[in-house]
Amino acid sequence: SKIRSVLHRISVRTQRTLRIANLAELKALGVTPETYGSLSYERTQEIGDAAAFLGFDGILAPSARWPCQNLIVFTERFTPADLSVVSSEPVDWDDWRRRRDAERRQRGGKS
Repeated sequence: SKIRSVLHRISVRTQRTLRIANLAELKALGVTPETYGSLSYERTQEIGDAAAFLGFDGILAPSARWPCQNLIVFTERFTPADLSVVSSEPVDWDDWRRRRDAERRQRGGKS
Protein backbone atom coordinates (compact mmCIF):
# COMPACT_ATOMS: atom_id res chain seq x y z
CA SER A 1 0.00 0.00 0.00
CA LYS A 2 1.09 3.54 -0.70
CA ILE A 3 2.18 5.70 2.23
CA ARG A 4 -0.18 8.63 2.71
CA SER A 5 1.20 11.88 4.01
CA VAL A 6 -0.80 14.72 5.48
CA LEU A 7 0.37 18.30 5.88
CA HIS A 8 -0.91 19.91 9.06
CA ARG A 9 -0.86 23.64 9.68
CA ILE A 10 -0.45 24.13 13.40
CA SER A 11 -0.99 27.23 15.48
CA VAL A 12 1.60 27.48 18.24
CA ARG A 13 1.46 29.87 21.18
CA THR A 14 5.01 30.58 22.32
CA GLN A 15 6.20 32.69 25.22
CA ARG A 16 9.97 32.96 24.82
CA THR A 17 11.32 32.04 21.39
CA LEU A 18 14.91 32.61 20.30
CA ARG A 19 14.78 34.39 16.95
CA ILE A 20 17.70 33.90 14.59
CA ALA A 21 16.86 36.08 11.59
CA ASN A 22 19.44 35.08 8.99
CA LEU A 23 22.63 33.21 8.13
CA ALA A 24 24.78 36.10 9.38
CA GLU A 25 23.33 35.63 12.87
CA LEU A 26 23.91 31.87 12.63
CA LYS A 27 27.50 32.55 11.56
CA ALA A 28 27.98 34.73 14.65
CA LEU A 29 26.92 31.67 16.68
CA GLY A 30 29.59 29.52 15.03
CA VAL A 31 27.58 27.94 12.21
CA THR A 32 29.43 27.76 8.89
CA PRO A 33 27.00 29.08 6.22
CA GLU A 34 28.64 27.02 3.46
CA THR A 35 27.87 23.75 5.24
CA TYR A 36 24.60 24.76 6.93
CA GLY A 37 22.52 22.51 4.64
CA SER A 38 24.72 19.45 5.23
CA LEU A 39 23.98 16.60 7.60
CA SER A 40 26.44 17.92 10.19
CA TYR A 41 24.21 19.00 13.08
CA GLU A 42 26.71 19.27 15.93
CA ARG A 43 26.87 23.09 16.19
CA THR A 44 23.14 23.65 15.63
CA GLN A 45 22.33 21.03 18.26
CA GLU A 46 24.64 22.84 20.68
CA ILE A 47 22.73 26.06 19.98
CA GLY A 48 19.46 24.23 20.62
CA ASP A 49 20.78 22.78 23.88
CA ALA A 50 21.91 26.23 25.04
CA ALA A 51 18.57 27.80 24.11
CA ALA A 52 16.67 25.13 26.06
CA PHE A 53 19.01 25.53 29.05
CA LEU A 54 18.44 29.31 29.01
CA GLY A 55 14.66 28.80 29.19
CA PHE A 56 13.58 29.41 25.60
CA ASP A 57 10.55 27.43 24.43
CA GLY A 58 11.76 27.24 20.84
CA ILE A 59 13.89 28.67 18.07
CA LEU A 60 12.81 30.49 14.91
CA ALA A 61 15.68 30.12 12.43
CA PRO A 62 16.38 30.09 8.68
CA SER A 63 15.71 26.79 6.97
CA ALA A 64 18.89 25.09 5.80
CA ARG A 65 17.19 23.85 2.64
CA TRP A 66 14.32 26.18 1.74
CA PRO A 67 13.77 29.96 1.53
CA CYS A 68 11.73 30.14 4.73
CA GLN A 69 12.00 30.10 8.51
CA ASN A 70 11.64 26.97 10.66
CA LEU A 71 10.05 26.96 14.09
CA ILE A 72 11.69 24.40 16.33
CA VAL A 73 9.68 23.86 19.51
CA PHE A 74 10.86 22.27 22.72
CA THR A 75 7.71 20.21 23.20
CA GLU A 76 8.26 19.63 26.92
CA ARG A 77 7.62 23.37 27.43
CA PHE A 78 4.15 23.29 25.87
CA THR A 79 0.73 22.13 26.98
CA PRO A 80 -1.92 20.79 24.58
CA ALA A 81 -3.66 24.19 24.82
CA ASP A 82 -0.58 25.86 23.27
CA LEU A 83 -0.89 23.85 20.05
CA SER A 84 -3.86 23.51 17.72
CA VAL A 85 -4.31 22.09 14.24
CA VAL A 86 -5.56 24.85 11.94
CA SER A 87 -5.94 22.75 8.80
CA SER A 88 -4.90 19.45 7.25
CA GLU A 89 -4.50 18.39 3.65
CA PRO A 90 -3.11 15.33 1.89
CA VAL A 91 0.32 15.62 0.27
CA ASP A 92 0.72 14.53 -3.35
CA TRP A 93 4.48 13.93 -3.47
CA ASP A 94 4.58 13.59 -7.27
CA ASP A 95 2.95 17.01 -7.63
CA TRP A 96 5.26 18.43 -4.95
CA ARG A 97 8.35 17.19 -6.84
CA ARG A 98 7.09 18.68 -10.13
CA ARG A 99 6.50 22.05 -8.46
CA ARG A 100 9.87 21.97 -6.68
CA ASP A 101 11.71 21.13 -9.91
CA ALA A 102 9.87 23.89 -11.81
CA GLU A 103 10.75 26.45 -9.11
CA ARG A 104 14.39 25.38 -9.16
CA ARG A 105 14.52 25.68 -12.96
CA GLN A 106 13.06 29.20 -12.71
CA ARG A 107 15.78 30.15 -10.20
CA GLY A 108 18.45 28.48 -12.33
CA GLY A 109 19.17 25.78 -9.76
CA LYS A 110 19.39 22.02 -9.94
CA SER A 111 16.41 19.68 -10.10
